[in-house]
Amino acid sequence: MTTPLLRPSPMDMGAIFSSSFAILKKRPLQFVTILLLPMALMVAIILIFALAMIPIAQGGRDAAVGGVVLGVLVFFVAMVVVTLFEYRALAMMSVATYDIAAGRESSTGNLMARTKGVMGRVFVLLIAVYAAALLVGLIFAGIVGGAVGLASGRGDGSGAGGVAGLLILLYLAVIVVSVYLGVRWMFLLPILGLEGRSGFASLGRSWQMTKGNFWRLFLTSFVESIAIGVVLVLLYLVSVAILLGASGGGENMGAAGIVVGVILAIVWLAVMLLVTPFDQVFRTVMYLDQLGRDQLAGRGPQPGAPAQMPGVDPAQQLGYGAGGATAYQGGQYGYPQYGQQPVEQSRHPEQDAQQAPQYGQAPEYGAQPYGQYGQNPDAPQAGPAGPAPDPEKKDGPAS
Repeated sequence: MTTPLLRPSPMDMGAIFSSSFAILKKRPLQFVTILLLPMALMVAIILIFALAMIPIAQGGRDAAVGGVVLGVLVFFVAMVVVTLFEYRALAMMSVATYDIAAGRESSTGNLMARTKGVMGRVFVLLIAVYAAALLVGLIFAGIVGGAVGLASGRGDGSGAGGVAGLLILLYLAVIVVSVYLGVRWMFLLPILGLEGRSGFASLGRSWQMTKGNFWRLFLTSFVESIAIGVVLVLLYLVSVAILLGASGGGENMGAAGIVVGVILAIVWLAVMLLVTPFDQVFRTVMYLDQLGRDQLAGRGPQPGAPAQMPGVDPAQQLGYGAGGATAYQGGQYGYPQYGQQPVEQSRHPEQDAQQAPQYGQAPEYGAQPYGQYGQNPDAPQAGPAGPAPDPEKKDGPAS
């Protein structure tokens, strides 16, 4: 019997970490392949943009100014496209996480087909986010500019401290709001991939799921961020120490130092290619755990939501029985029912469909090996019944 990759809800922080590591370790190459798709697109766009800017910069001042403005607009559009592909890749990771936890096989092509509409559903939301960020930036710049103007109008420099304090307060306010919204909308991508909702509907669904759970989710995600940061800092310190040791503390690296530097660069690339998938797997495991918590609290899955904990029924774990909670009856993406193991599909579906009884149709006579309800099938059966007696004929010897 294999150990389940997800534990019954509610999971503590250690269980979420261990489940995330187990899922990522199951198919690391698949997660890396998914991440490489938007990365390759971004590198290609940057190279094309750099090559296109070279002749524009050599065409004179007027051409350079117009070219730079056009280039910035094109680059902005390109970054929107890259972000859309990145969102789809992260949604694919969420679907892959669910499949691994449920014991389902899924190729990269299958994941792409099941997340085909993610970019279209999130496009309007992404544009709205960029517009909101631009508006906040303009408001921030206006407040700072007005404060600086008032301070400089005094002429004595006494307002410099007030401007600095205002900047600090605004910066802290932006951080607090960003952290709060980040926690309340942290399930956006798992919902996009697994529930098939639109961008704004996914935000609303995440807001509803995180209601009353802010501090627990914040603490869990904060510890995960700190753990990743510690790993990266330690790797950086070890890399610097190795490079200094290979170069003998001097500026000339030499052949050995160059080889060591290349090896460390490969290690860094491998680590960075695993950090983003782990973060998305971690968030998806938190999302699945929150679904399980909602079901145990009697809220049940929302329409379109997948099974809360693949292969694990928390209602049975708590002794309520199989019917103690509302089970998910199957979604549009073919996920297994809540607590149901995936069933191997038949190689002859048409033949099986002909042999299987139709919905509402009783099995053929004699197909059921058991006797009537309450009858022992192993007991000897009575012989065939004789003709029915004539009600007008009286008992007695024949005359």
